Amino acid sequence: MRASSTRRRHPFRPGLPLPSLALALALVLAACDSSEESAPENTSAAQEASADNSAEHPADPPAPTSEVIRGEGVSLTLGEVEKAVDRLRIFAPRGEDGSFAAPDERWFRTPQAQSSLVNNLLHFKVMRLAAEEWELSITPEDRIKLVREQEQLAPFLPLFEESDESATLRKHLNEAGLSEDDVRHLVDDMVYAEKVHQQLVERFDDEALWAIYEAANDTATLVVVRGTNTPTSREIDEAVVAMADEIEAYYRDNPQRYMRPETARLTVLRPKGGDKPEAVREAARRLEAGEDAEAIAAGLGLELRPEAFLIKPENPAIFEEDAKDIGFEMSGPRGQYAYKVLERIPPQPLELTRPLKREIASHLLRSRGVVDSARRRLEPALGIMEKFPVGEALSDAQIETMVTELENAGFEAVRSEPFSLQGRGLVPGIGLVEDVVQATASLTLNNPTVNAPVQSRDDVYVFRMVDRSRAERDAFEAEREAFRETFMARNAQRFNQEFVQKTRDERNITVNLEPVRQRYPLMSKEEQSAFVAEQNAAPQPAPAPEASAQPSPTSER
Repeated sequence: MRASSTRRRHPFRPGLPLPSLALALALVLAACDSSEESAPENTSAAQEASADNSAEHPADPPAPTSEVIRGEGVSLTLGEVEKAVDRLRIFAPRGEDGSFAAPDERWFRTPQAQSSLVNNLLHFKVMRLAAEEWELSITPEDRIKLVREQEQLAPFLPLFEESDESATLRKHLNEAGLSEDDVRHLVDDMVYAEKVHQQLVERFDDEALWAIYEAANDTATLVVVRGTNTPTSREIDEAVVAMADEIEAYYRDNPQRYMRPETARLTVLRPKGGDKPEAVREAARRLEAGEDAEAIAAGLGLELRPEAFLIKPENPAIFEEDAKDIGFEMSGPRGQYAYKVLERIPPQPLELTRPLKREIASHLLRSRGVVDSARRRLEPALGIMEKFPVGEALSDAQIETMVTELENAGFEAVRSEPFSLQGRGLVPGIGLVEDVVQATASLTLNNPTVNAPVQSRDDVYVFRMVDRSRAERDAFEAEREAFRETFMARNAQRFNQEFVQKTRDERNITVNLEPVRQRYPLMSKEEQSAFVAEQNAAPQPAPAPEASAQPSPTSER
């Protein structure tokens, strides 16, 4: 569900910059913080069915020992899920006196919240398993460092460094049915996640890292001219004669492509100008009653078209199996109109007329490669590119001169940003042009210009390589660790997800949400609407009180 644009009181709003996996735990409730209108239709249906079934067939509540996650050496029970739900109140906005929010399980009575919560608990289970396997441990200093660095955890610093606020904070936790251990559990989850991620960084294979570094630094810069691969009318006419057999074979082998769509022949009454929904509805009612269409049009001031043709995409409802012959339409490509179906015409093959032969000939010419006329149009651009020196990268002034000469000759020239030759074919400033990137890889600064236009997707290109950069192993070794940190930080979420998935596969981990759904029955559509309205109407709570101990400056995580 999309996040609602309306600001409401969310008891677990995740506003803190926690480490990625820790943030995921707090984000479980973002799925709940959405408008009823944005809920997927099947979700609403599932909620209503769940609510109805619960009312008609009350079941015994699942036992806390019911397994939600099961695998080799891994288990998560419903009791642990319940405890996690309760612990998340720690992140909720607190009362003015520092008291914690009362439990409200409605936040967990949507499919998205339940799935997110369980999957994020699995994340932390996997992180703790890895920490145990790799013999990672947590020191008091680790906990204090994390709490100091995380804004929403800073109020809990008195639990880790005794101060005048420590006793009051413990009192508020106890009054809410929480404890210092609950806070420590969440903090330890986050610390273990960070430590495991750091291990993943350090264990990432050097040769694999070099391959990534090499690809990132194997770059080229181009000056590019784009052209269309459209044959001239003369080329098409010549192809219609020379390729007659191929055109007929293509027409025969692609019947669905050259098919007249399902069509309806109608009598239509429509407004002469603007919208007249009531008149259109009345026209349909009178047609249904058997009145004459011409008389209806005159009486209601509508335009009459005794015979019109409409294809299925313009009003699919007319072609449904049980569709009525008389009705009205208020939107769509034809606007407002009342209609009476005179005939429904099934799909029919188009006749292979000369215009259709020309269309097929044009398609076949373009599919074979660069057409001769497109090649000739771009040859002058190649000539301009070849005038400039070879053997070394061109200067900015030389590149600017080249672009100017190309533009003066009537071409639109683009200087690209440096792009990876081992990437996915994306050239900044040009777009996705895989064949251009592939052709660039064979160029050198001694031979920097393509010999002929290159077709990529629907267009053709000529280009000159104006700069080339390759990765050096010595440079990689010098900045390897810094590159490793940067690369892993940018891809942290993906690597963590892959690590969790790998662990799931190795340990045959399965997830069963049924006990969670029984424990937290899904809200019906009406319940969810009422809950959303309640949250929208609630006043904004005060922020959590801050600890008096000031966090020390830390580097950006």
